[in-house]
Amino acid sequence: MGTAVPADDMPSTIVPSDDMPEAASSPRAELVNRMAAQPKIGDALVDPIHAAASGLYHGVVGGYKGLATLVADRDPDAAARAVNEETAKTYVAPKADLSGADSKLRPAIEQMNQPMAPTALGDWASEHGASPALSTGLAVLPTALASFAAPRSLGPAKVPASVVPESAQAVVNRAYAGQSMGAAGVAPDLSVAPPELHTAISQAAQKTGGDVHPVALERHLDAAQLPLPEGMEPFWLRKGQAINDAQQISDEKNLRADPDTQGILTDSITDQDKKLVASMGEIRRRATPEIVQRNNTEHDQTAINAIKKQDNDTITDIRAKYKVLADANGGDLPIDTSAVLENINAQLKKASLRKLAENHDVLSEIYDSMKSGNPIDFETFDNWRSSLADMQRHAGPEGKAAGIFHGALNDMPLTPEAEPLRALSNTARNAAKARFDMIKRNPAYKAAINDNVPKVNGLHDLTEDSPLAGNFLNRFALGNSDNASSVYINRLKESVPDPELHQSIEAATLNKLRDAAGIDAYGNGSFRNASYRNAHNALAPKADSLLNPESIENTERLKRVSAYVNDEGKATSVNRSNTSLALQRFGAQFPSEPTIAGQLIDYGTDAAAGHLGPAAVIGKRVGQTIFKKSQDAKALQSVKDAKLKFATDATKPGAGLDHLPPTRPARATGGKVERQDVDALVNRLIHRWKAAKRETDKTTAPLLKVPDSAIVKALDIAGSAI
Repeated sequence: MGTAVPADDMPSTIVPSDDMPEAASSPRAELVNRMAAQPKIGDALVDPIHAAASGLYHGVVGGYKGLATLVADRDPDAAARAVNEETAKTYVAPKADLSGADSKLRPAIEQMNQPMAPTALGDWASEHGASPALSTGLAVLPTALASFAAPRSLGPAKVPASVVPESAQAVVNRAYAGQSMGAAGVAPDLSVAPPELHTAISQAAQKTGGDVHPVALERHLDAAQLPLPEGMEPFWLRKGQAINDAQQISDEKNLRADPDTQGILTDSITDQDKKLVASMGEIRRRATPEIVQRNNTEHDQTAINAIKKQDNDTITDIRAKYKVLADANGGDLPIDTSAVLENINAQLKKASLRKLAENHDVLSEIYDSMKSGNPIDFETFDNWRSSLADMQRHAGPEGKAAGIFHGALNDMPLTPEAEPLRALSNTARNAAKARFDMIKRNPAYKAAINDNVPKVNGLHDLTEDSPLAGNFLNRFALGNSDNASSVYINRLKESVPDPELHQSIEAATLNKLRDAAGIDAYGNGSFRNASYRNAHNALAPKADSLLNPESIENTERLKRVSAYVNDEGKATSVNRSNTSLALQRFGAQFPSEPTIAGQLIDYGTDAAAGHLGPAAVIGKRVGQTIFKKSQDAKALQSVKDAKLKFATDATKPGAGLDHLPPTRPARATGGKVERQDVDALVNRLIHRWKAAKRETDKTTAPLLKVPDSAIVKALDIAGSAI
């Protein structure tokens, strides 16, 4: 007796009855026969099963035929025709009449008439023990075959409406509208998300029934927007990092070097660090593309030169205004020298500096010239002001006396005859005063123009390097001193509206963050999360003064993504040996081998607690005892497959979106417990805890004294008995 497969599927193939799961006379076979004897219900069950099996068979065969045709003829159209010809043989079940079906069977029959979604097929295979490779293949097989069978020349393939995934934005909009994600209920805009994230969201919604993990979505979207060089793949978080789950993070770290994961987790760790480093460089490039190659000393020199150039322009403008005044007075300054001397003498006397001024070469000459009453031409006046300004740069009595002379000249009291020139005089005087005020209000400006680099004709020489370069911006912008406050930074940028200065400040700031992250000027290094975070936090209060809005957003995102990657949290437990983890976490992969599963979990628990000695010994003994029989090799392979699937799932784009967080139970309301009842309950719990602890201590204490060699010997004895 045999069972025939329909002719349109497997011609002339007979399956012997002794290969069937149940004998013809078994109770299950009799039940099937009785159901088959009822035409309406039998057809409703048999037809969908036949259609599903036929579709899977012809789909797989068609796929192979198409691939073979493509390899042989290199003709996509011919390959597509081969696929379509084979899949056209698929048996199509008629619509079942369910009027006579039992009410308990009707839902199952209706479900069987629905096409199976691609991901559902893969999930079903995985749940029934298929390897990760097979599960993945089945998950994408229908979609792959459909797309392969629909080249442009033949038109689009017809895909059942129930298989077409909902758009990612629609999924997120609906989820947020239902208040299942986010307190504000405002759905994020996915237009900035890469295509892989859109696909992952749609697939997760299909698997979960329309929802995605809220934290994973926000973190994946955040990481996907991390600035990276053109051509580099988006930054993908692993599942534990995305859902912020301590156990998952521990598992991913613990299995990173496990050979069964085939380097997938290790590659992910390396790739993430590489992209964090690359992102820091890309942020700098986008902020200051013209000067990204400069080092910190060069940024300092550029900033100093920008200040000096501004000061040169100011000095030139002041000179021009005094020149106009002198020209209007016939070439001489209309200055009342007697009034100037009176002002100078009063201030020198008050500061006890008159003798110093009279004996100083430069000051005494100016003093004597004004006492002579001779006219002061423009060149003489300008030279006096330049000499006095240079003397003021030096501290001490000499600089103070020079400041008295300089201020008195700048006040420029006019002679009575020059009163009509008052407006021109005020213009020149106000320009000189504005420069003086700018120097007084800007410590960085003052330091730059007084850096001891010799001047040429009273102007700063921009070809000479400043001795301040190397620590200038760190001192007056990036540091924590009073001179580097946000107020002073903004005031300096307003006083010197030179793009070179602004770019240098921003570039130096990003260089400081780069250095803190452990990255050198050539982009080499491993990203240091804690150091970068500390440097970023220190600069954050004045970030608006140092960086443009885009750089602020990018550096903050880099800090967040780096934290997703590196902040493991207190609940994680990275086990360097990996042995106990493998035994505990994957011992539950053997529903058909409860003995092996139990031993794996028990051994893993003991290893994690340190009861079984060195990890190398544990691994060796487990291999010698549990997996010593040939039939147990399947169980060992299942552990390997489970670890490989774990690594694959943990590193795929959008990992964790389909891992919905547990729903928090509603808090009970109402009711009141009397105090005496609470006290009694607490006392009973404490009493039971103490009793349990005493019993545990009795059995545990002796075991703690057993040497590792005795434990290993006991394992050998136990192994020989298995």
